Amino acid sequence: MVKELPAALELLLICLSQRSDDQKRHAFAHSNVDWVEFFALAKWHRVTPQIYRQLRRLELSCVPTHIMADLKAHVTANTCRVLSLTAEMIKLTHIFNLAHIRCLTIKGTPLAMQLYDDVTARECRDIDLLIAPEDLRQAHKLILEQGYVQKYGKIGLSPKQHSFYLKHRKDAVYWHPQACVSLELHWRLCNEVDDFSVGMDELCKNATTLQMGDVPIRTLSPEYNMMYLAAHGSGHAWSYLYWLADIERSLSLPIERNWEAIIAQAKICGVYFRLIEAILLAHRLLKAPLPAAIEKCSERHAHISSLLTLSIKIICQRQAQSPQIYLIKLARLAKLRLLIKGTTKRLSQYFFDAMPEDWEQVSLPDSLFFLYYPLRPLLWFWREVTNWSIKKTVFQPRPF
Repeated sequence: MVKELPAALELLLICLSQRSDDQKRHAFAHSNVDWVEFFALAKWHRVTPQIYRQLRRLELSCVPTHIMADLKAHVTANTCRVLSLTAEMIKLTHIFNLAHIRCLTIKGTPLAMQLYDDVTARECRDIDLLIAPEDLRQAHKLILEQGYVQKYGKIGLSPKQHSFYLKHRKDAVYWHPQACVSLELHWRLCNEVDDFSVGMDELCKNATTLQMGDVPIRTLSPEYNMMYLAAHGSGHAWSYLYWLADIERSLSLPIERNWEAIIAQAKICGVYFRLIEAILLAHRLLKAPLPAAIEKCSERHAHISSLLTLSIKIICQRQAQSPQIYLIKLARLAKLRLLIKGTTKRLSQYFFDAMPEDWEQVSLPDSLFFLYYPLRPLLWFWREVTNWSIKKTVFQPRPF
């Protein structure tokens, strides 16, 4: 276990770890734990279902009644939402199947079934469907016919914006006002192709099929799931523990894996260093099994250790926006890019490429689209300053 973690966070990690023994959980729970902070951390890191089940199983008398009641209420709300999302996901998948649109469901309830054999065992807030880019317009039309409205990532952008969006963004987001369901329609797994360069044909060829209701639901294979969770969590700087909890759960499952083949495929897909980082984090924080092949890879790269240190500092913070956490994230990004080829190119893209948020801030015709490139740093800086002035450093849990 990592030293000098806040007591509430350390108890959270002990409860999440599959390899921690009950004696240690009991002993730590009876120590000086701030239970209000513990509950806030469980909500922030989106692990209330796992934590509630663990505490209920342990029957700890030291846990305040109101904390257990709050956890139960949060888990009950999650259960209702997950069941609603599952029903909607099955319906949309069936519609896509009838239209001969290849579709994979990523994260969400299929992942919960794969890892926990229970759709309600992890938090889920939306539906994520992955399709091939050539099916995007047909899928968009079918989704709108089901009563969804588009929130952002609109297909109806100007020609220049549309082309740029498809190249540099991974999804479009929809909202169903009656069902209160959020849907993300992906045409690739990460915003930039280089962040996870694997095609739909390869993913479908290795997909896992789950029977949910009367509809076969196809999702990522366990190997690609782990790579995707690593890329996704790393892309968000590990701000939430539930990605690591999923990776730890996956590593703890009694599945034989060819780690040499997985590592080789991770290199091809461009997620090699992010996979190593994710598994090492899960090992250090949650005592996940550490494959010998991953340990050997980590020993070859000196920057991995400092990268892990920065990631753990981010996990220890609950502020979504603050000057301190932002600087740590920038330092982590720089460390990560030192490990990945194309550092200069990717950093220049981050600071100088035109992005959809820039288009919303300043509207320019396609004939002046080139002006977004020099404007990008100024618009980015203004958004960050505005965000800090609004949110400051006060922790505000996201609404469930």
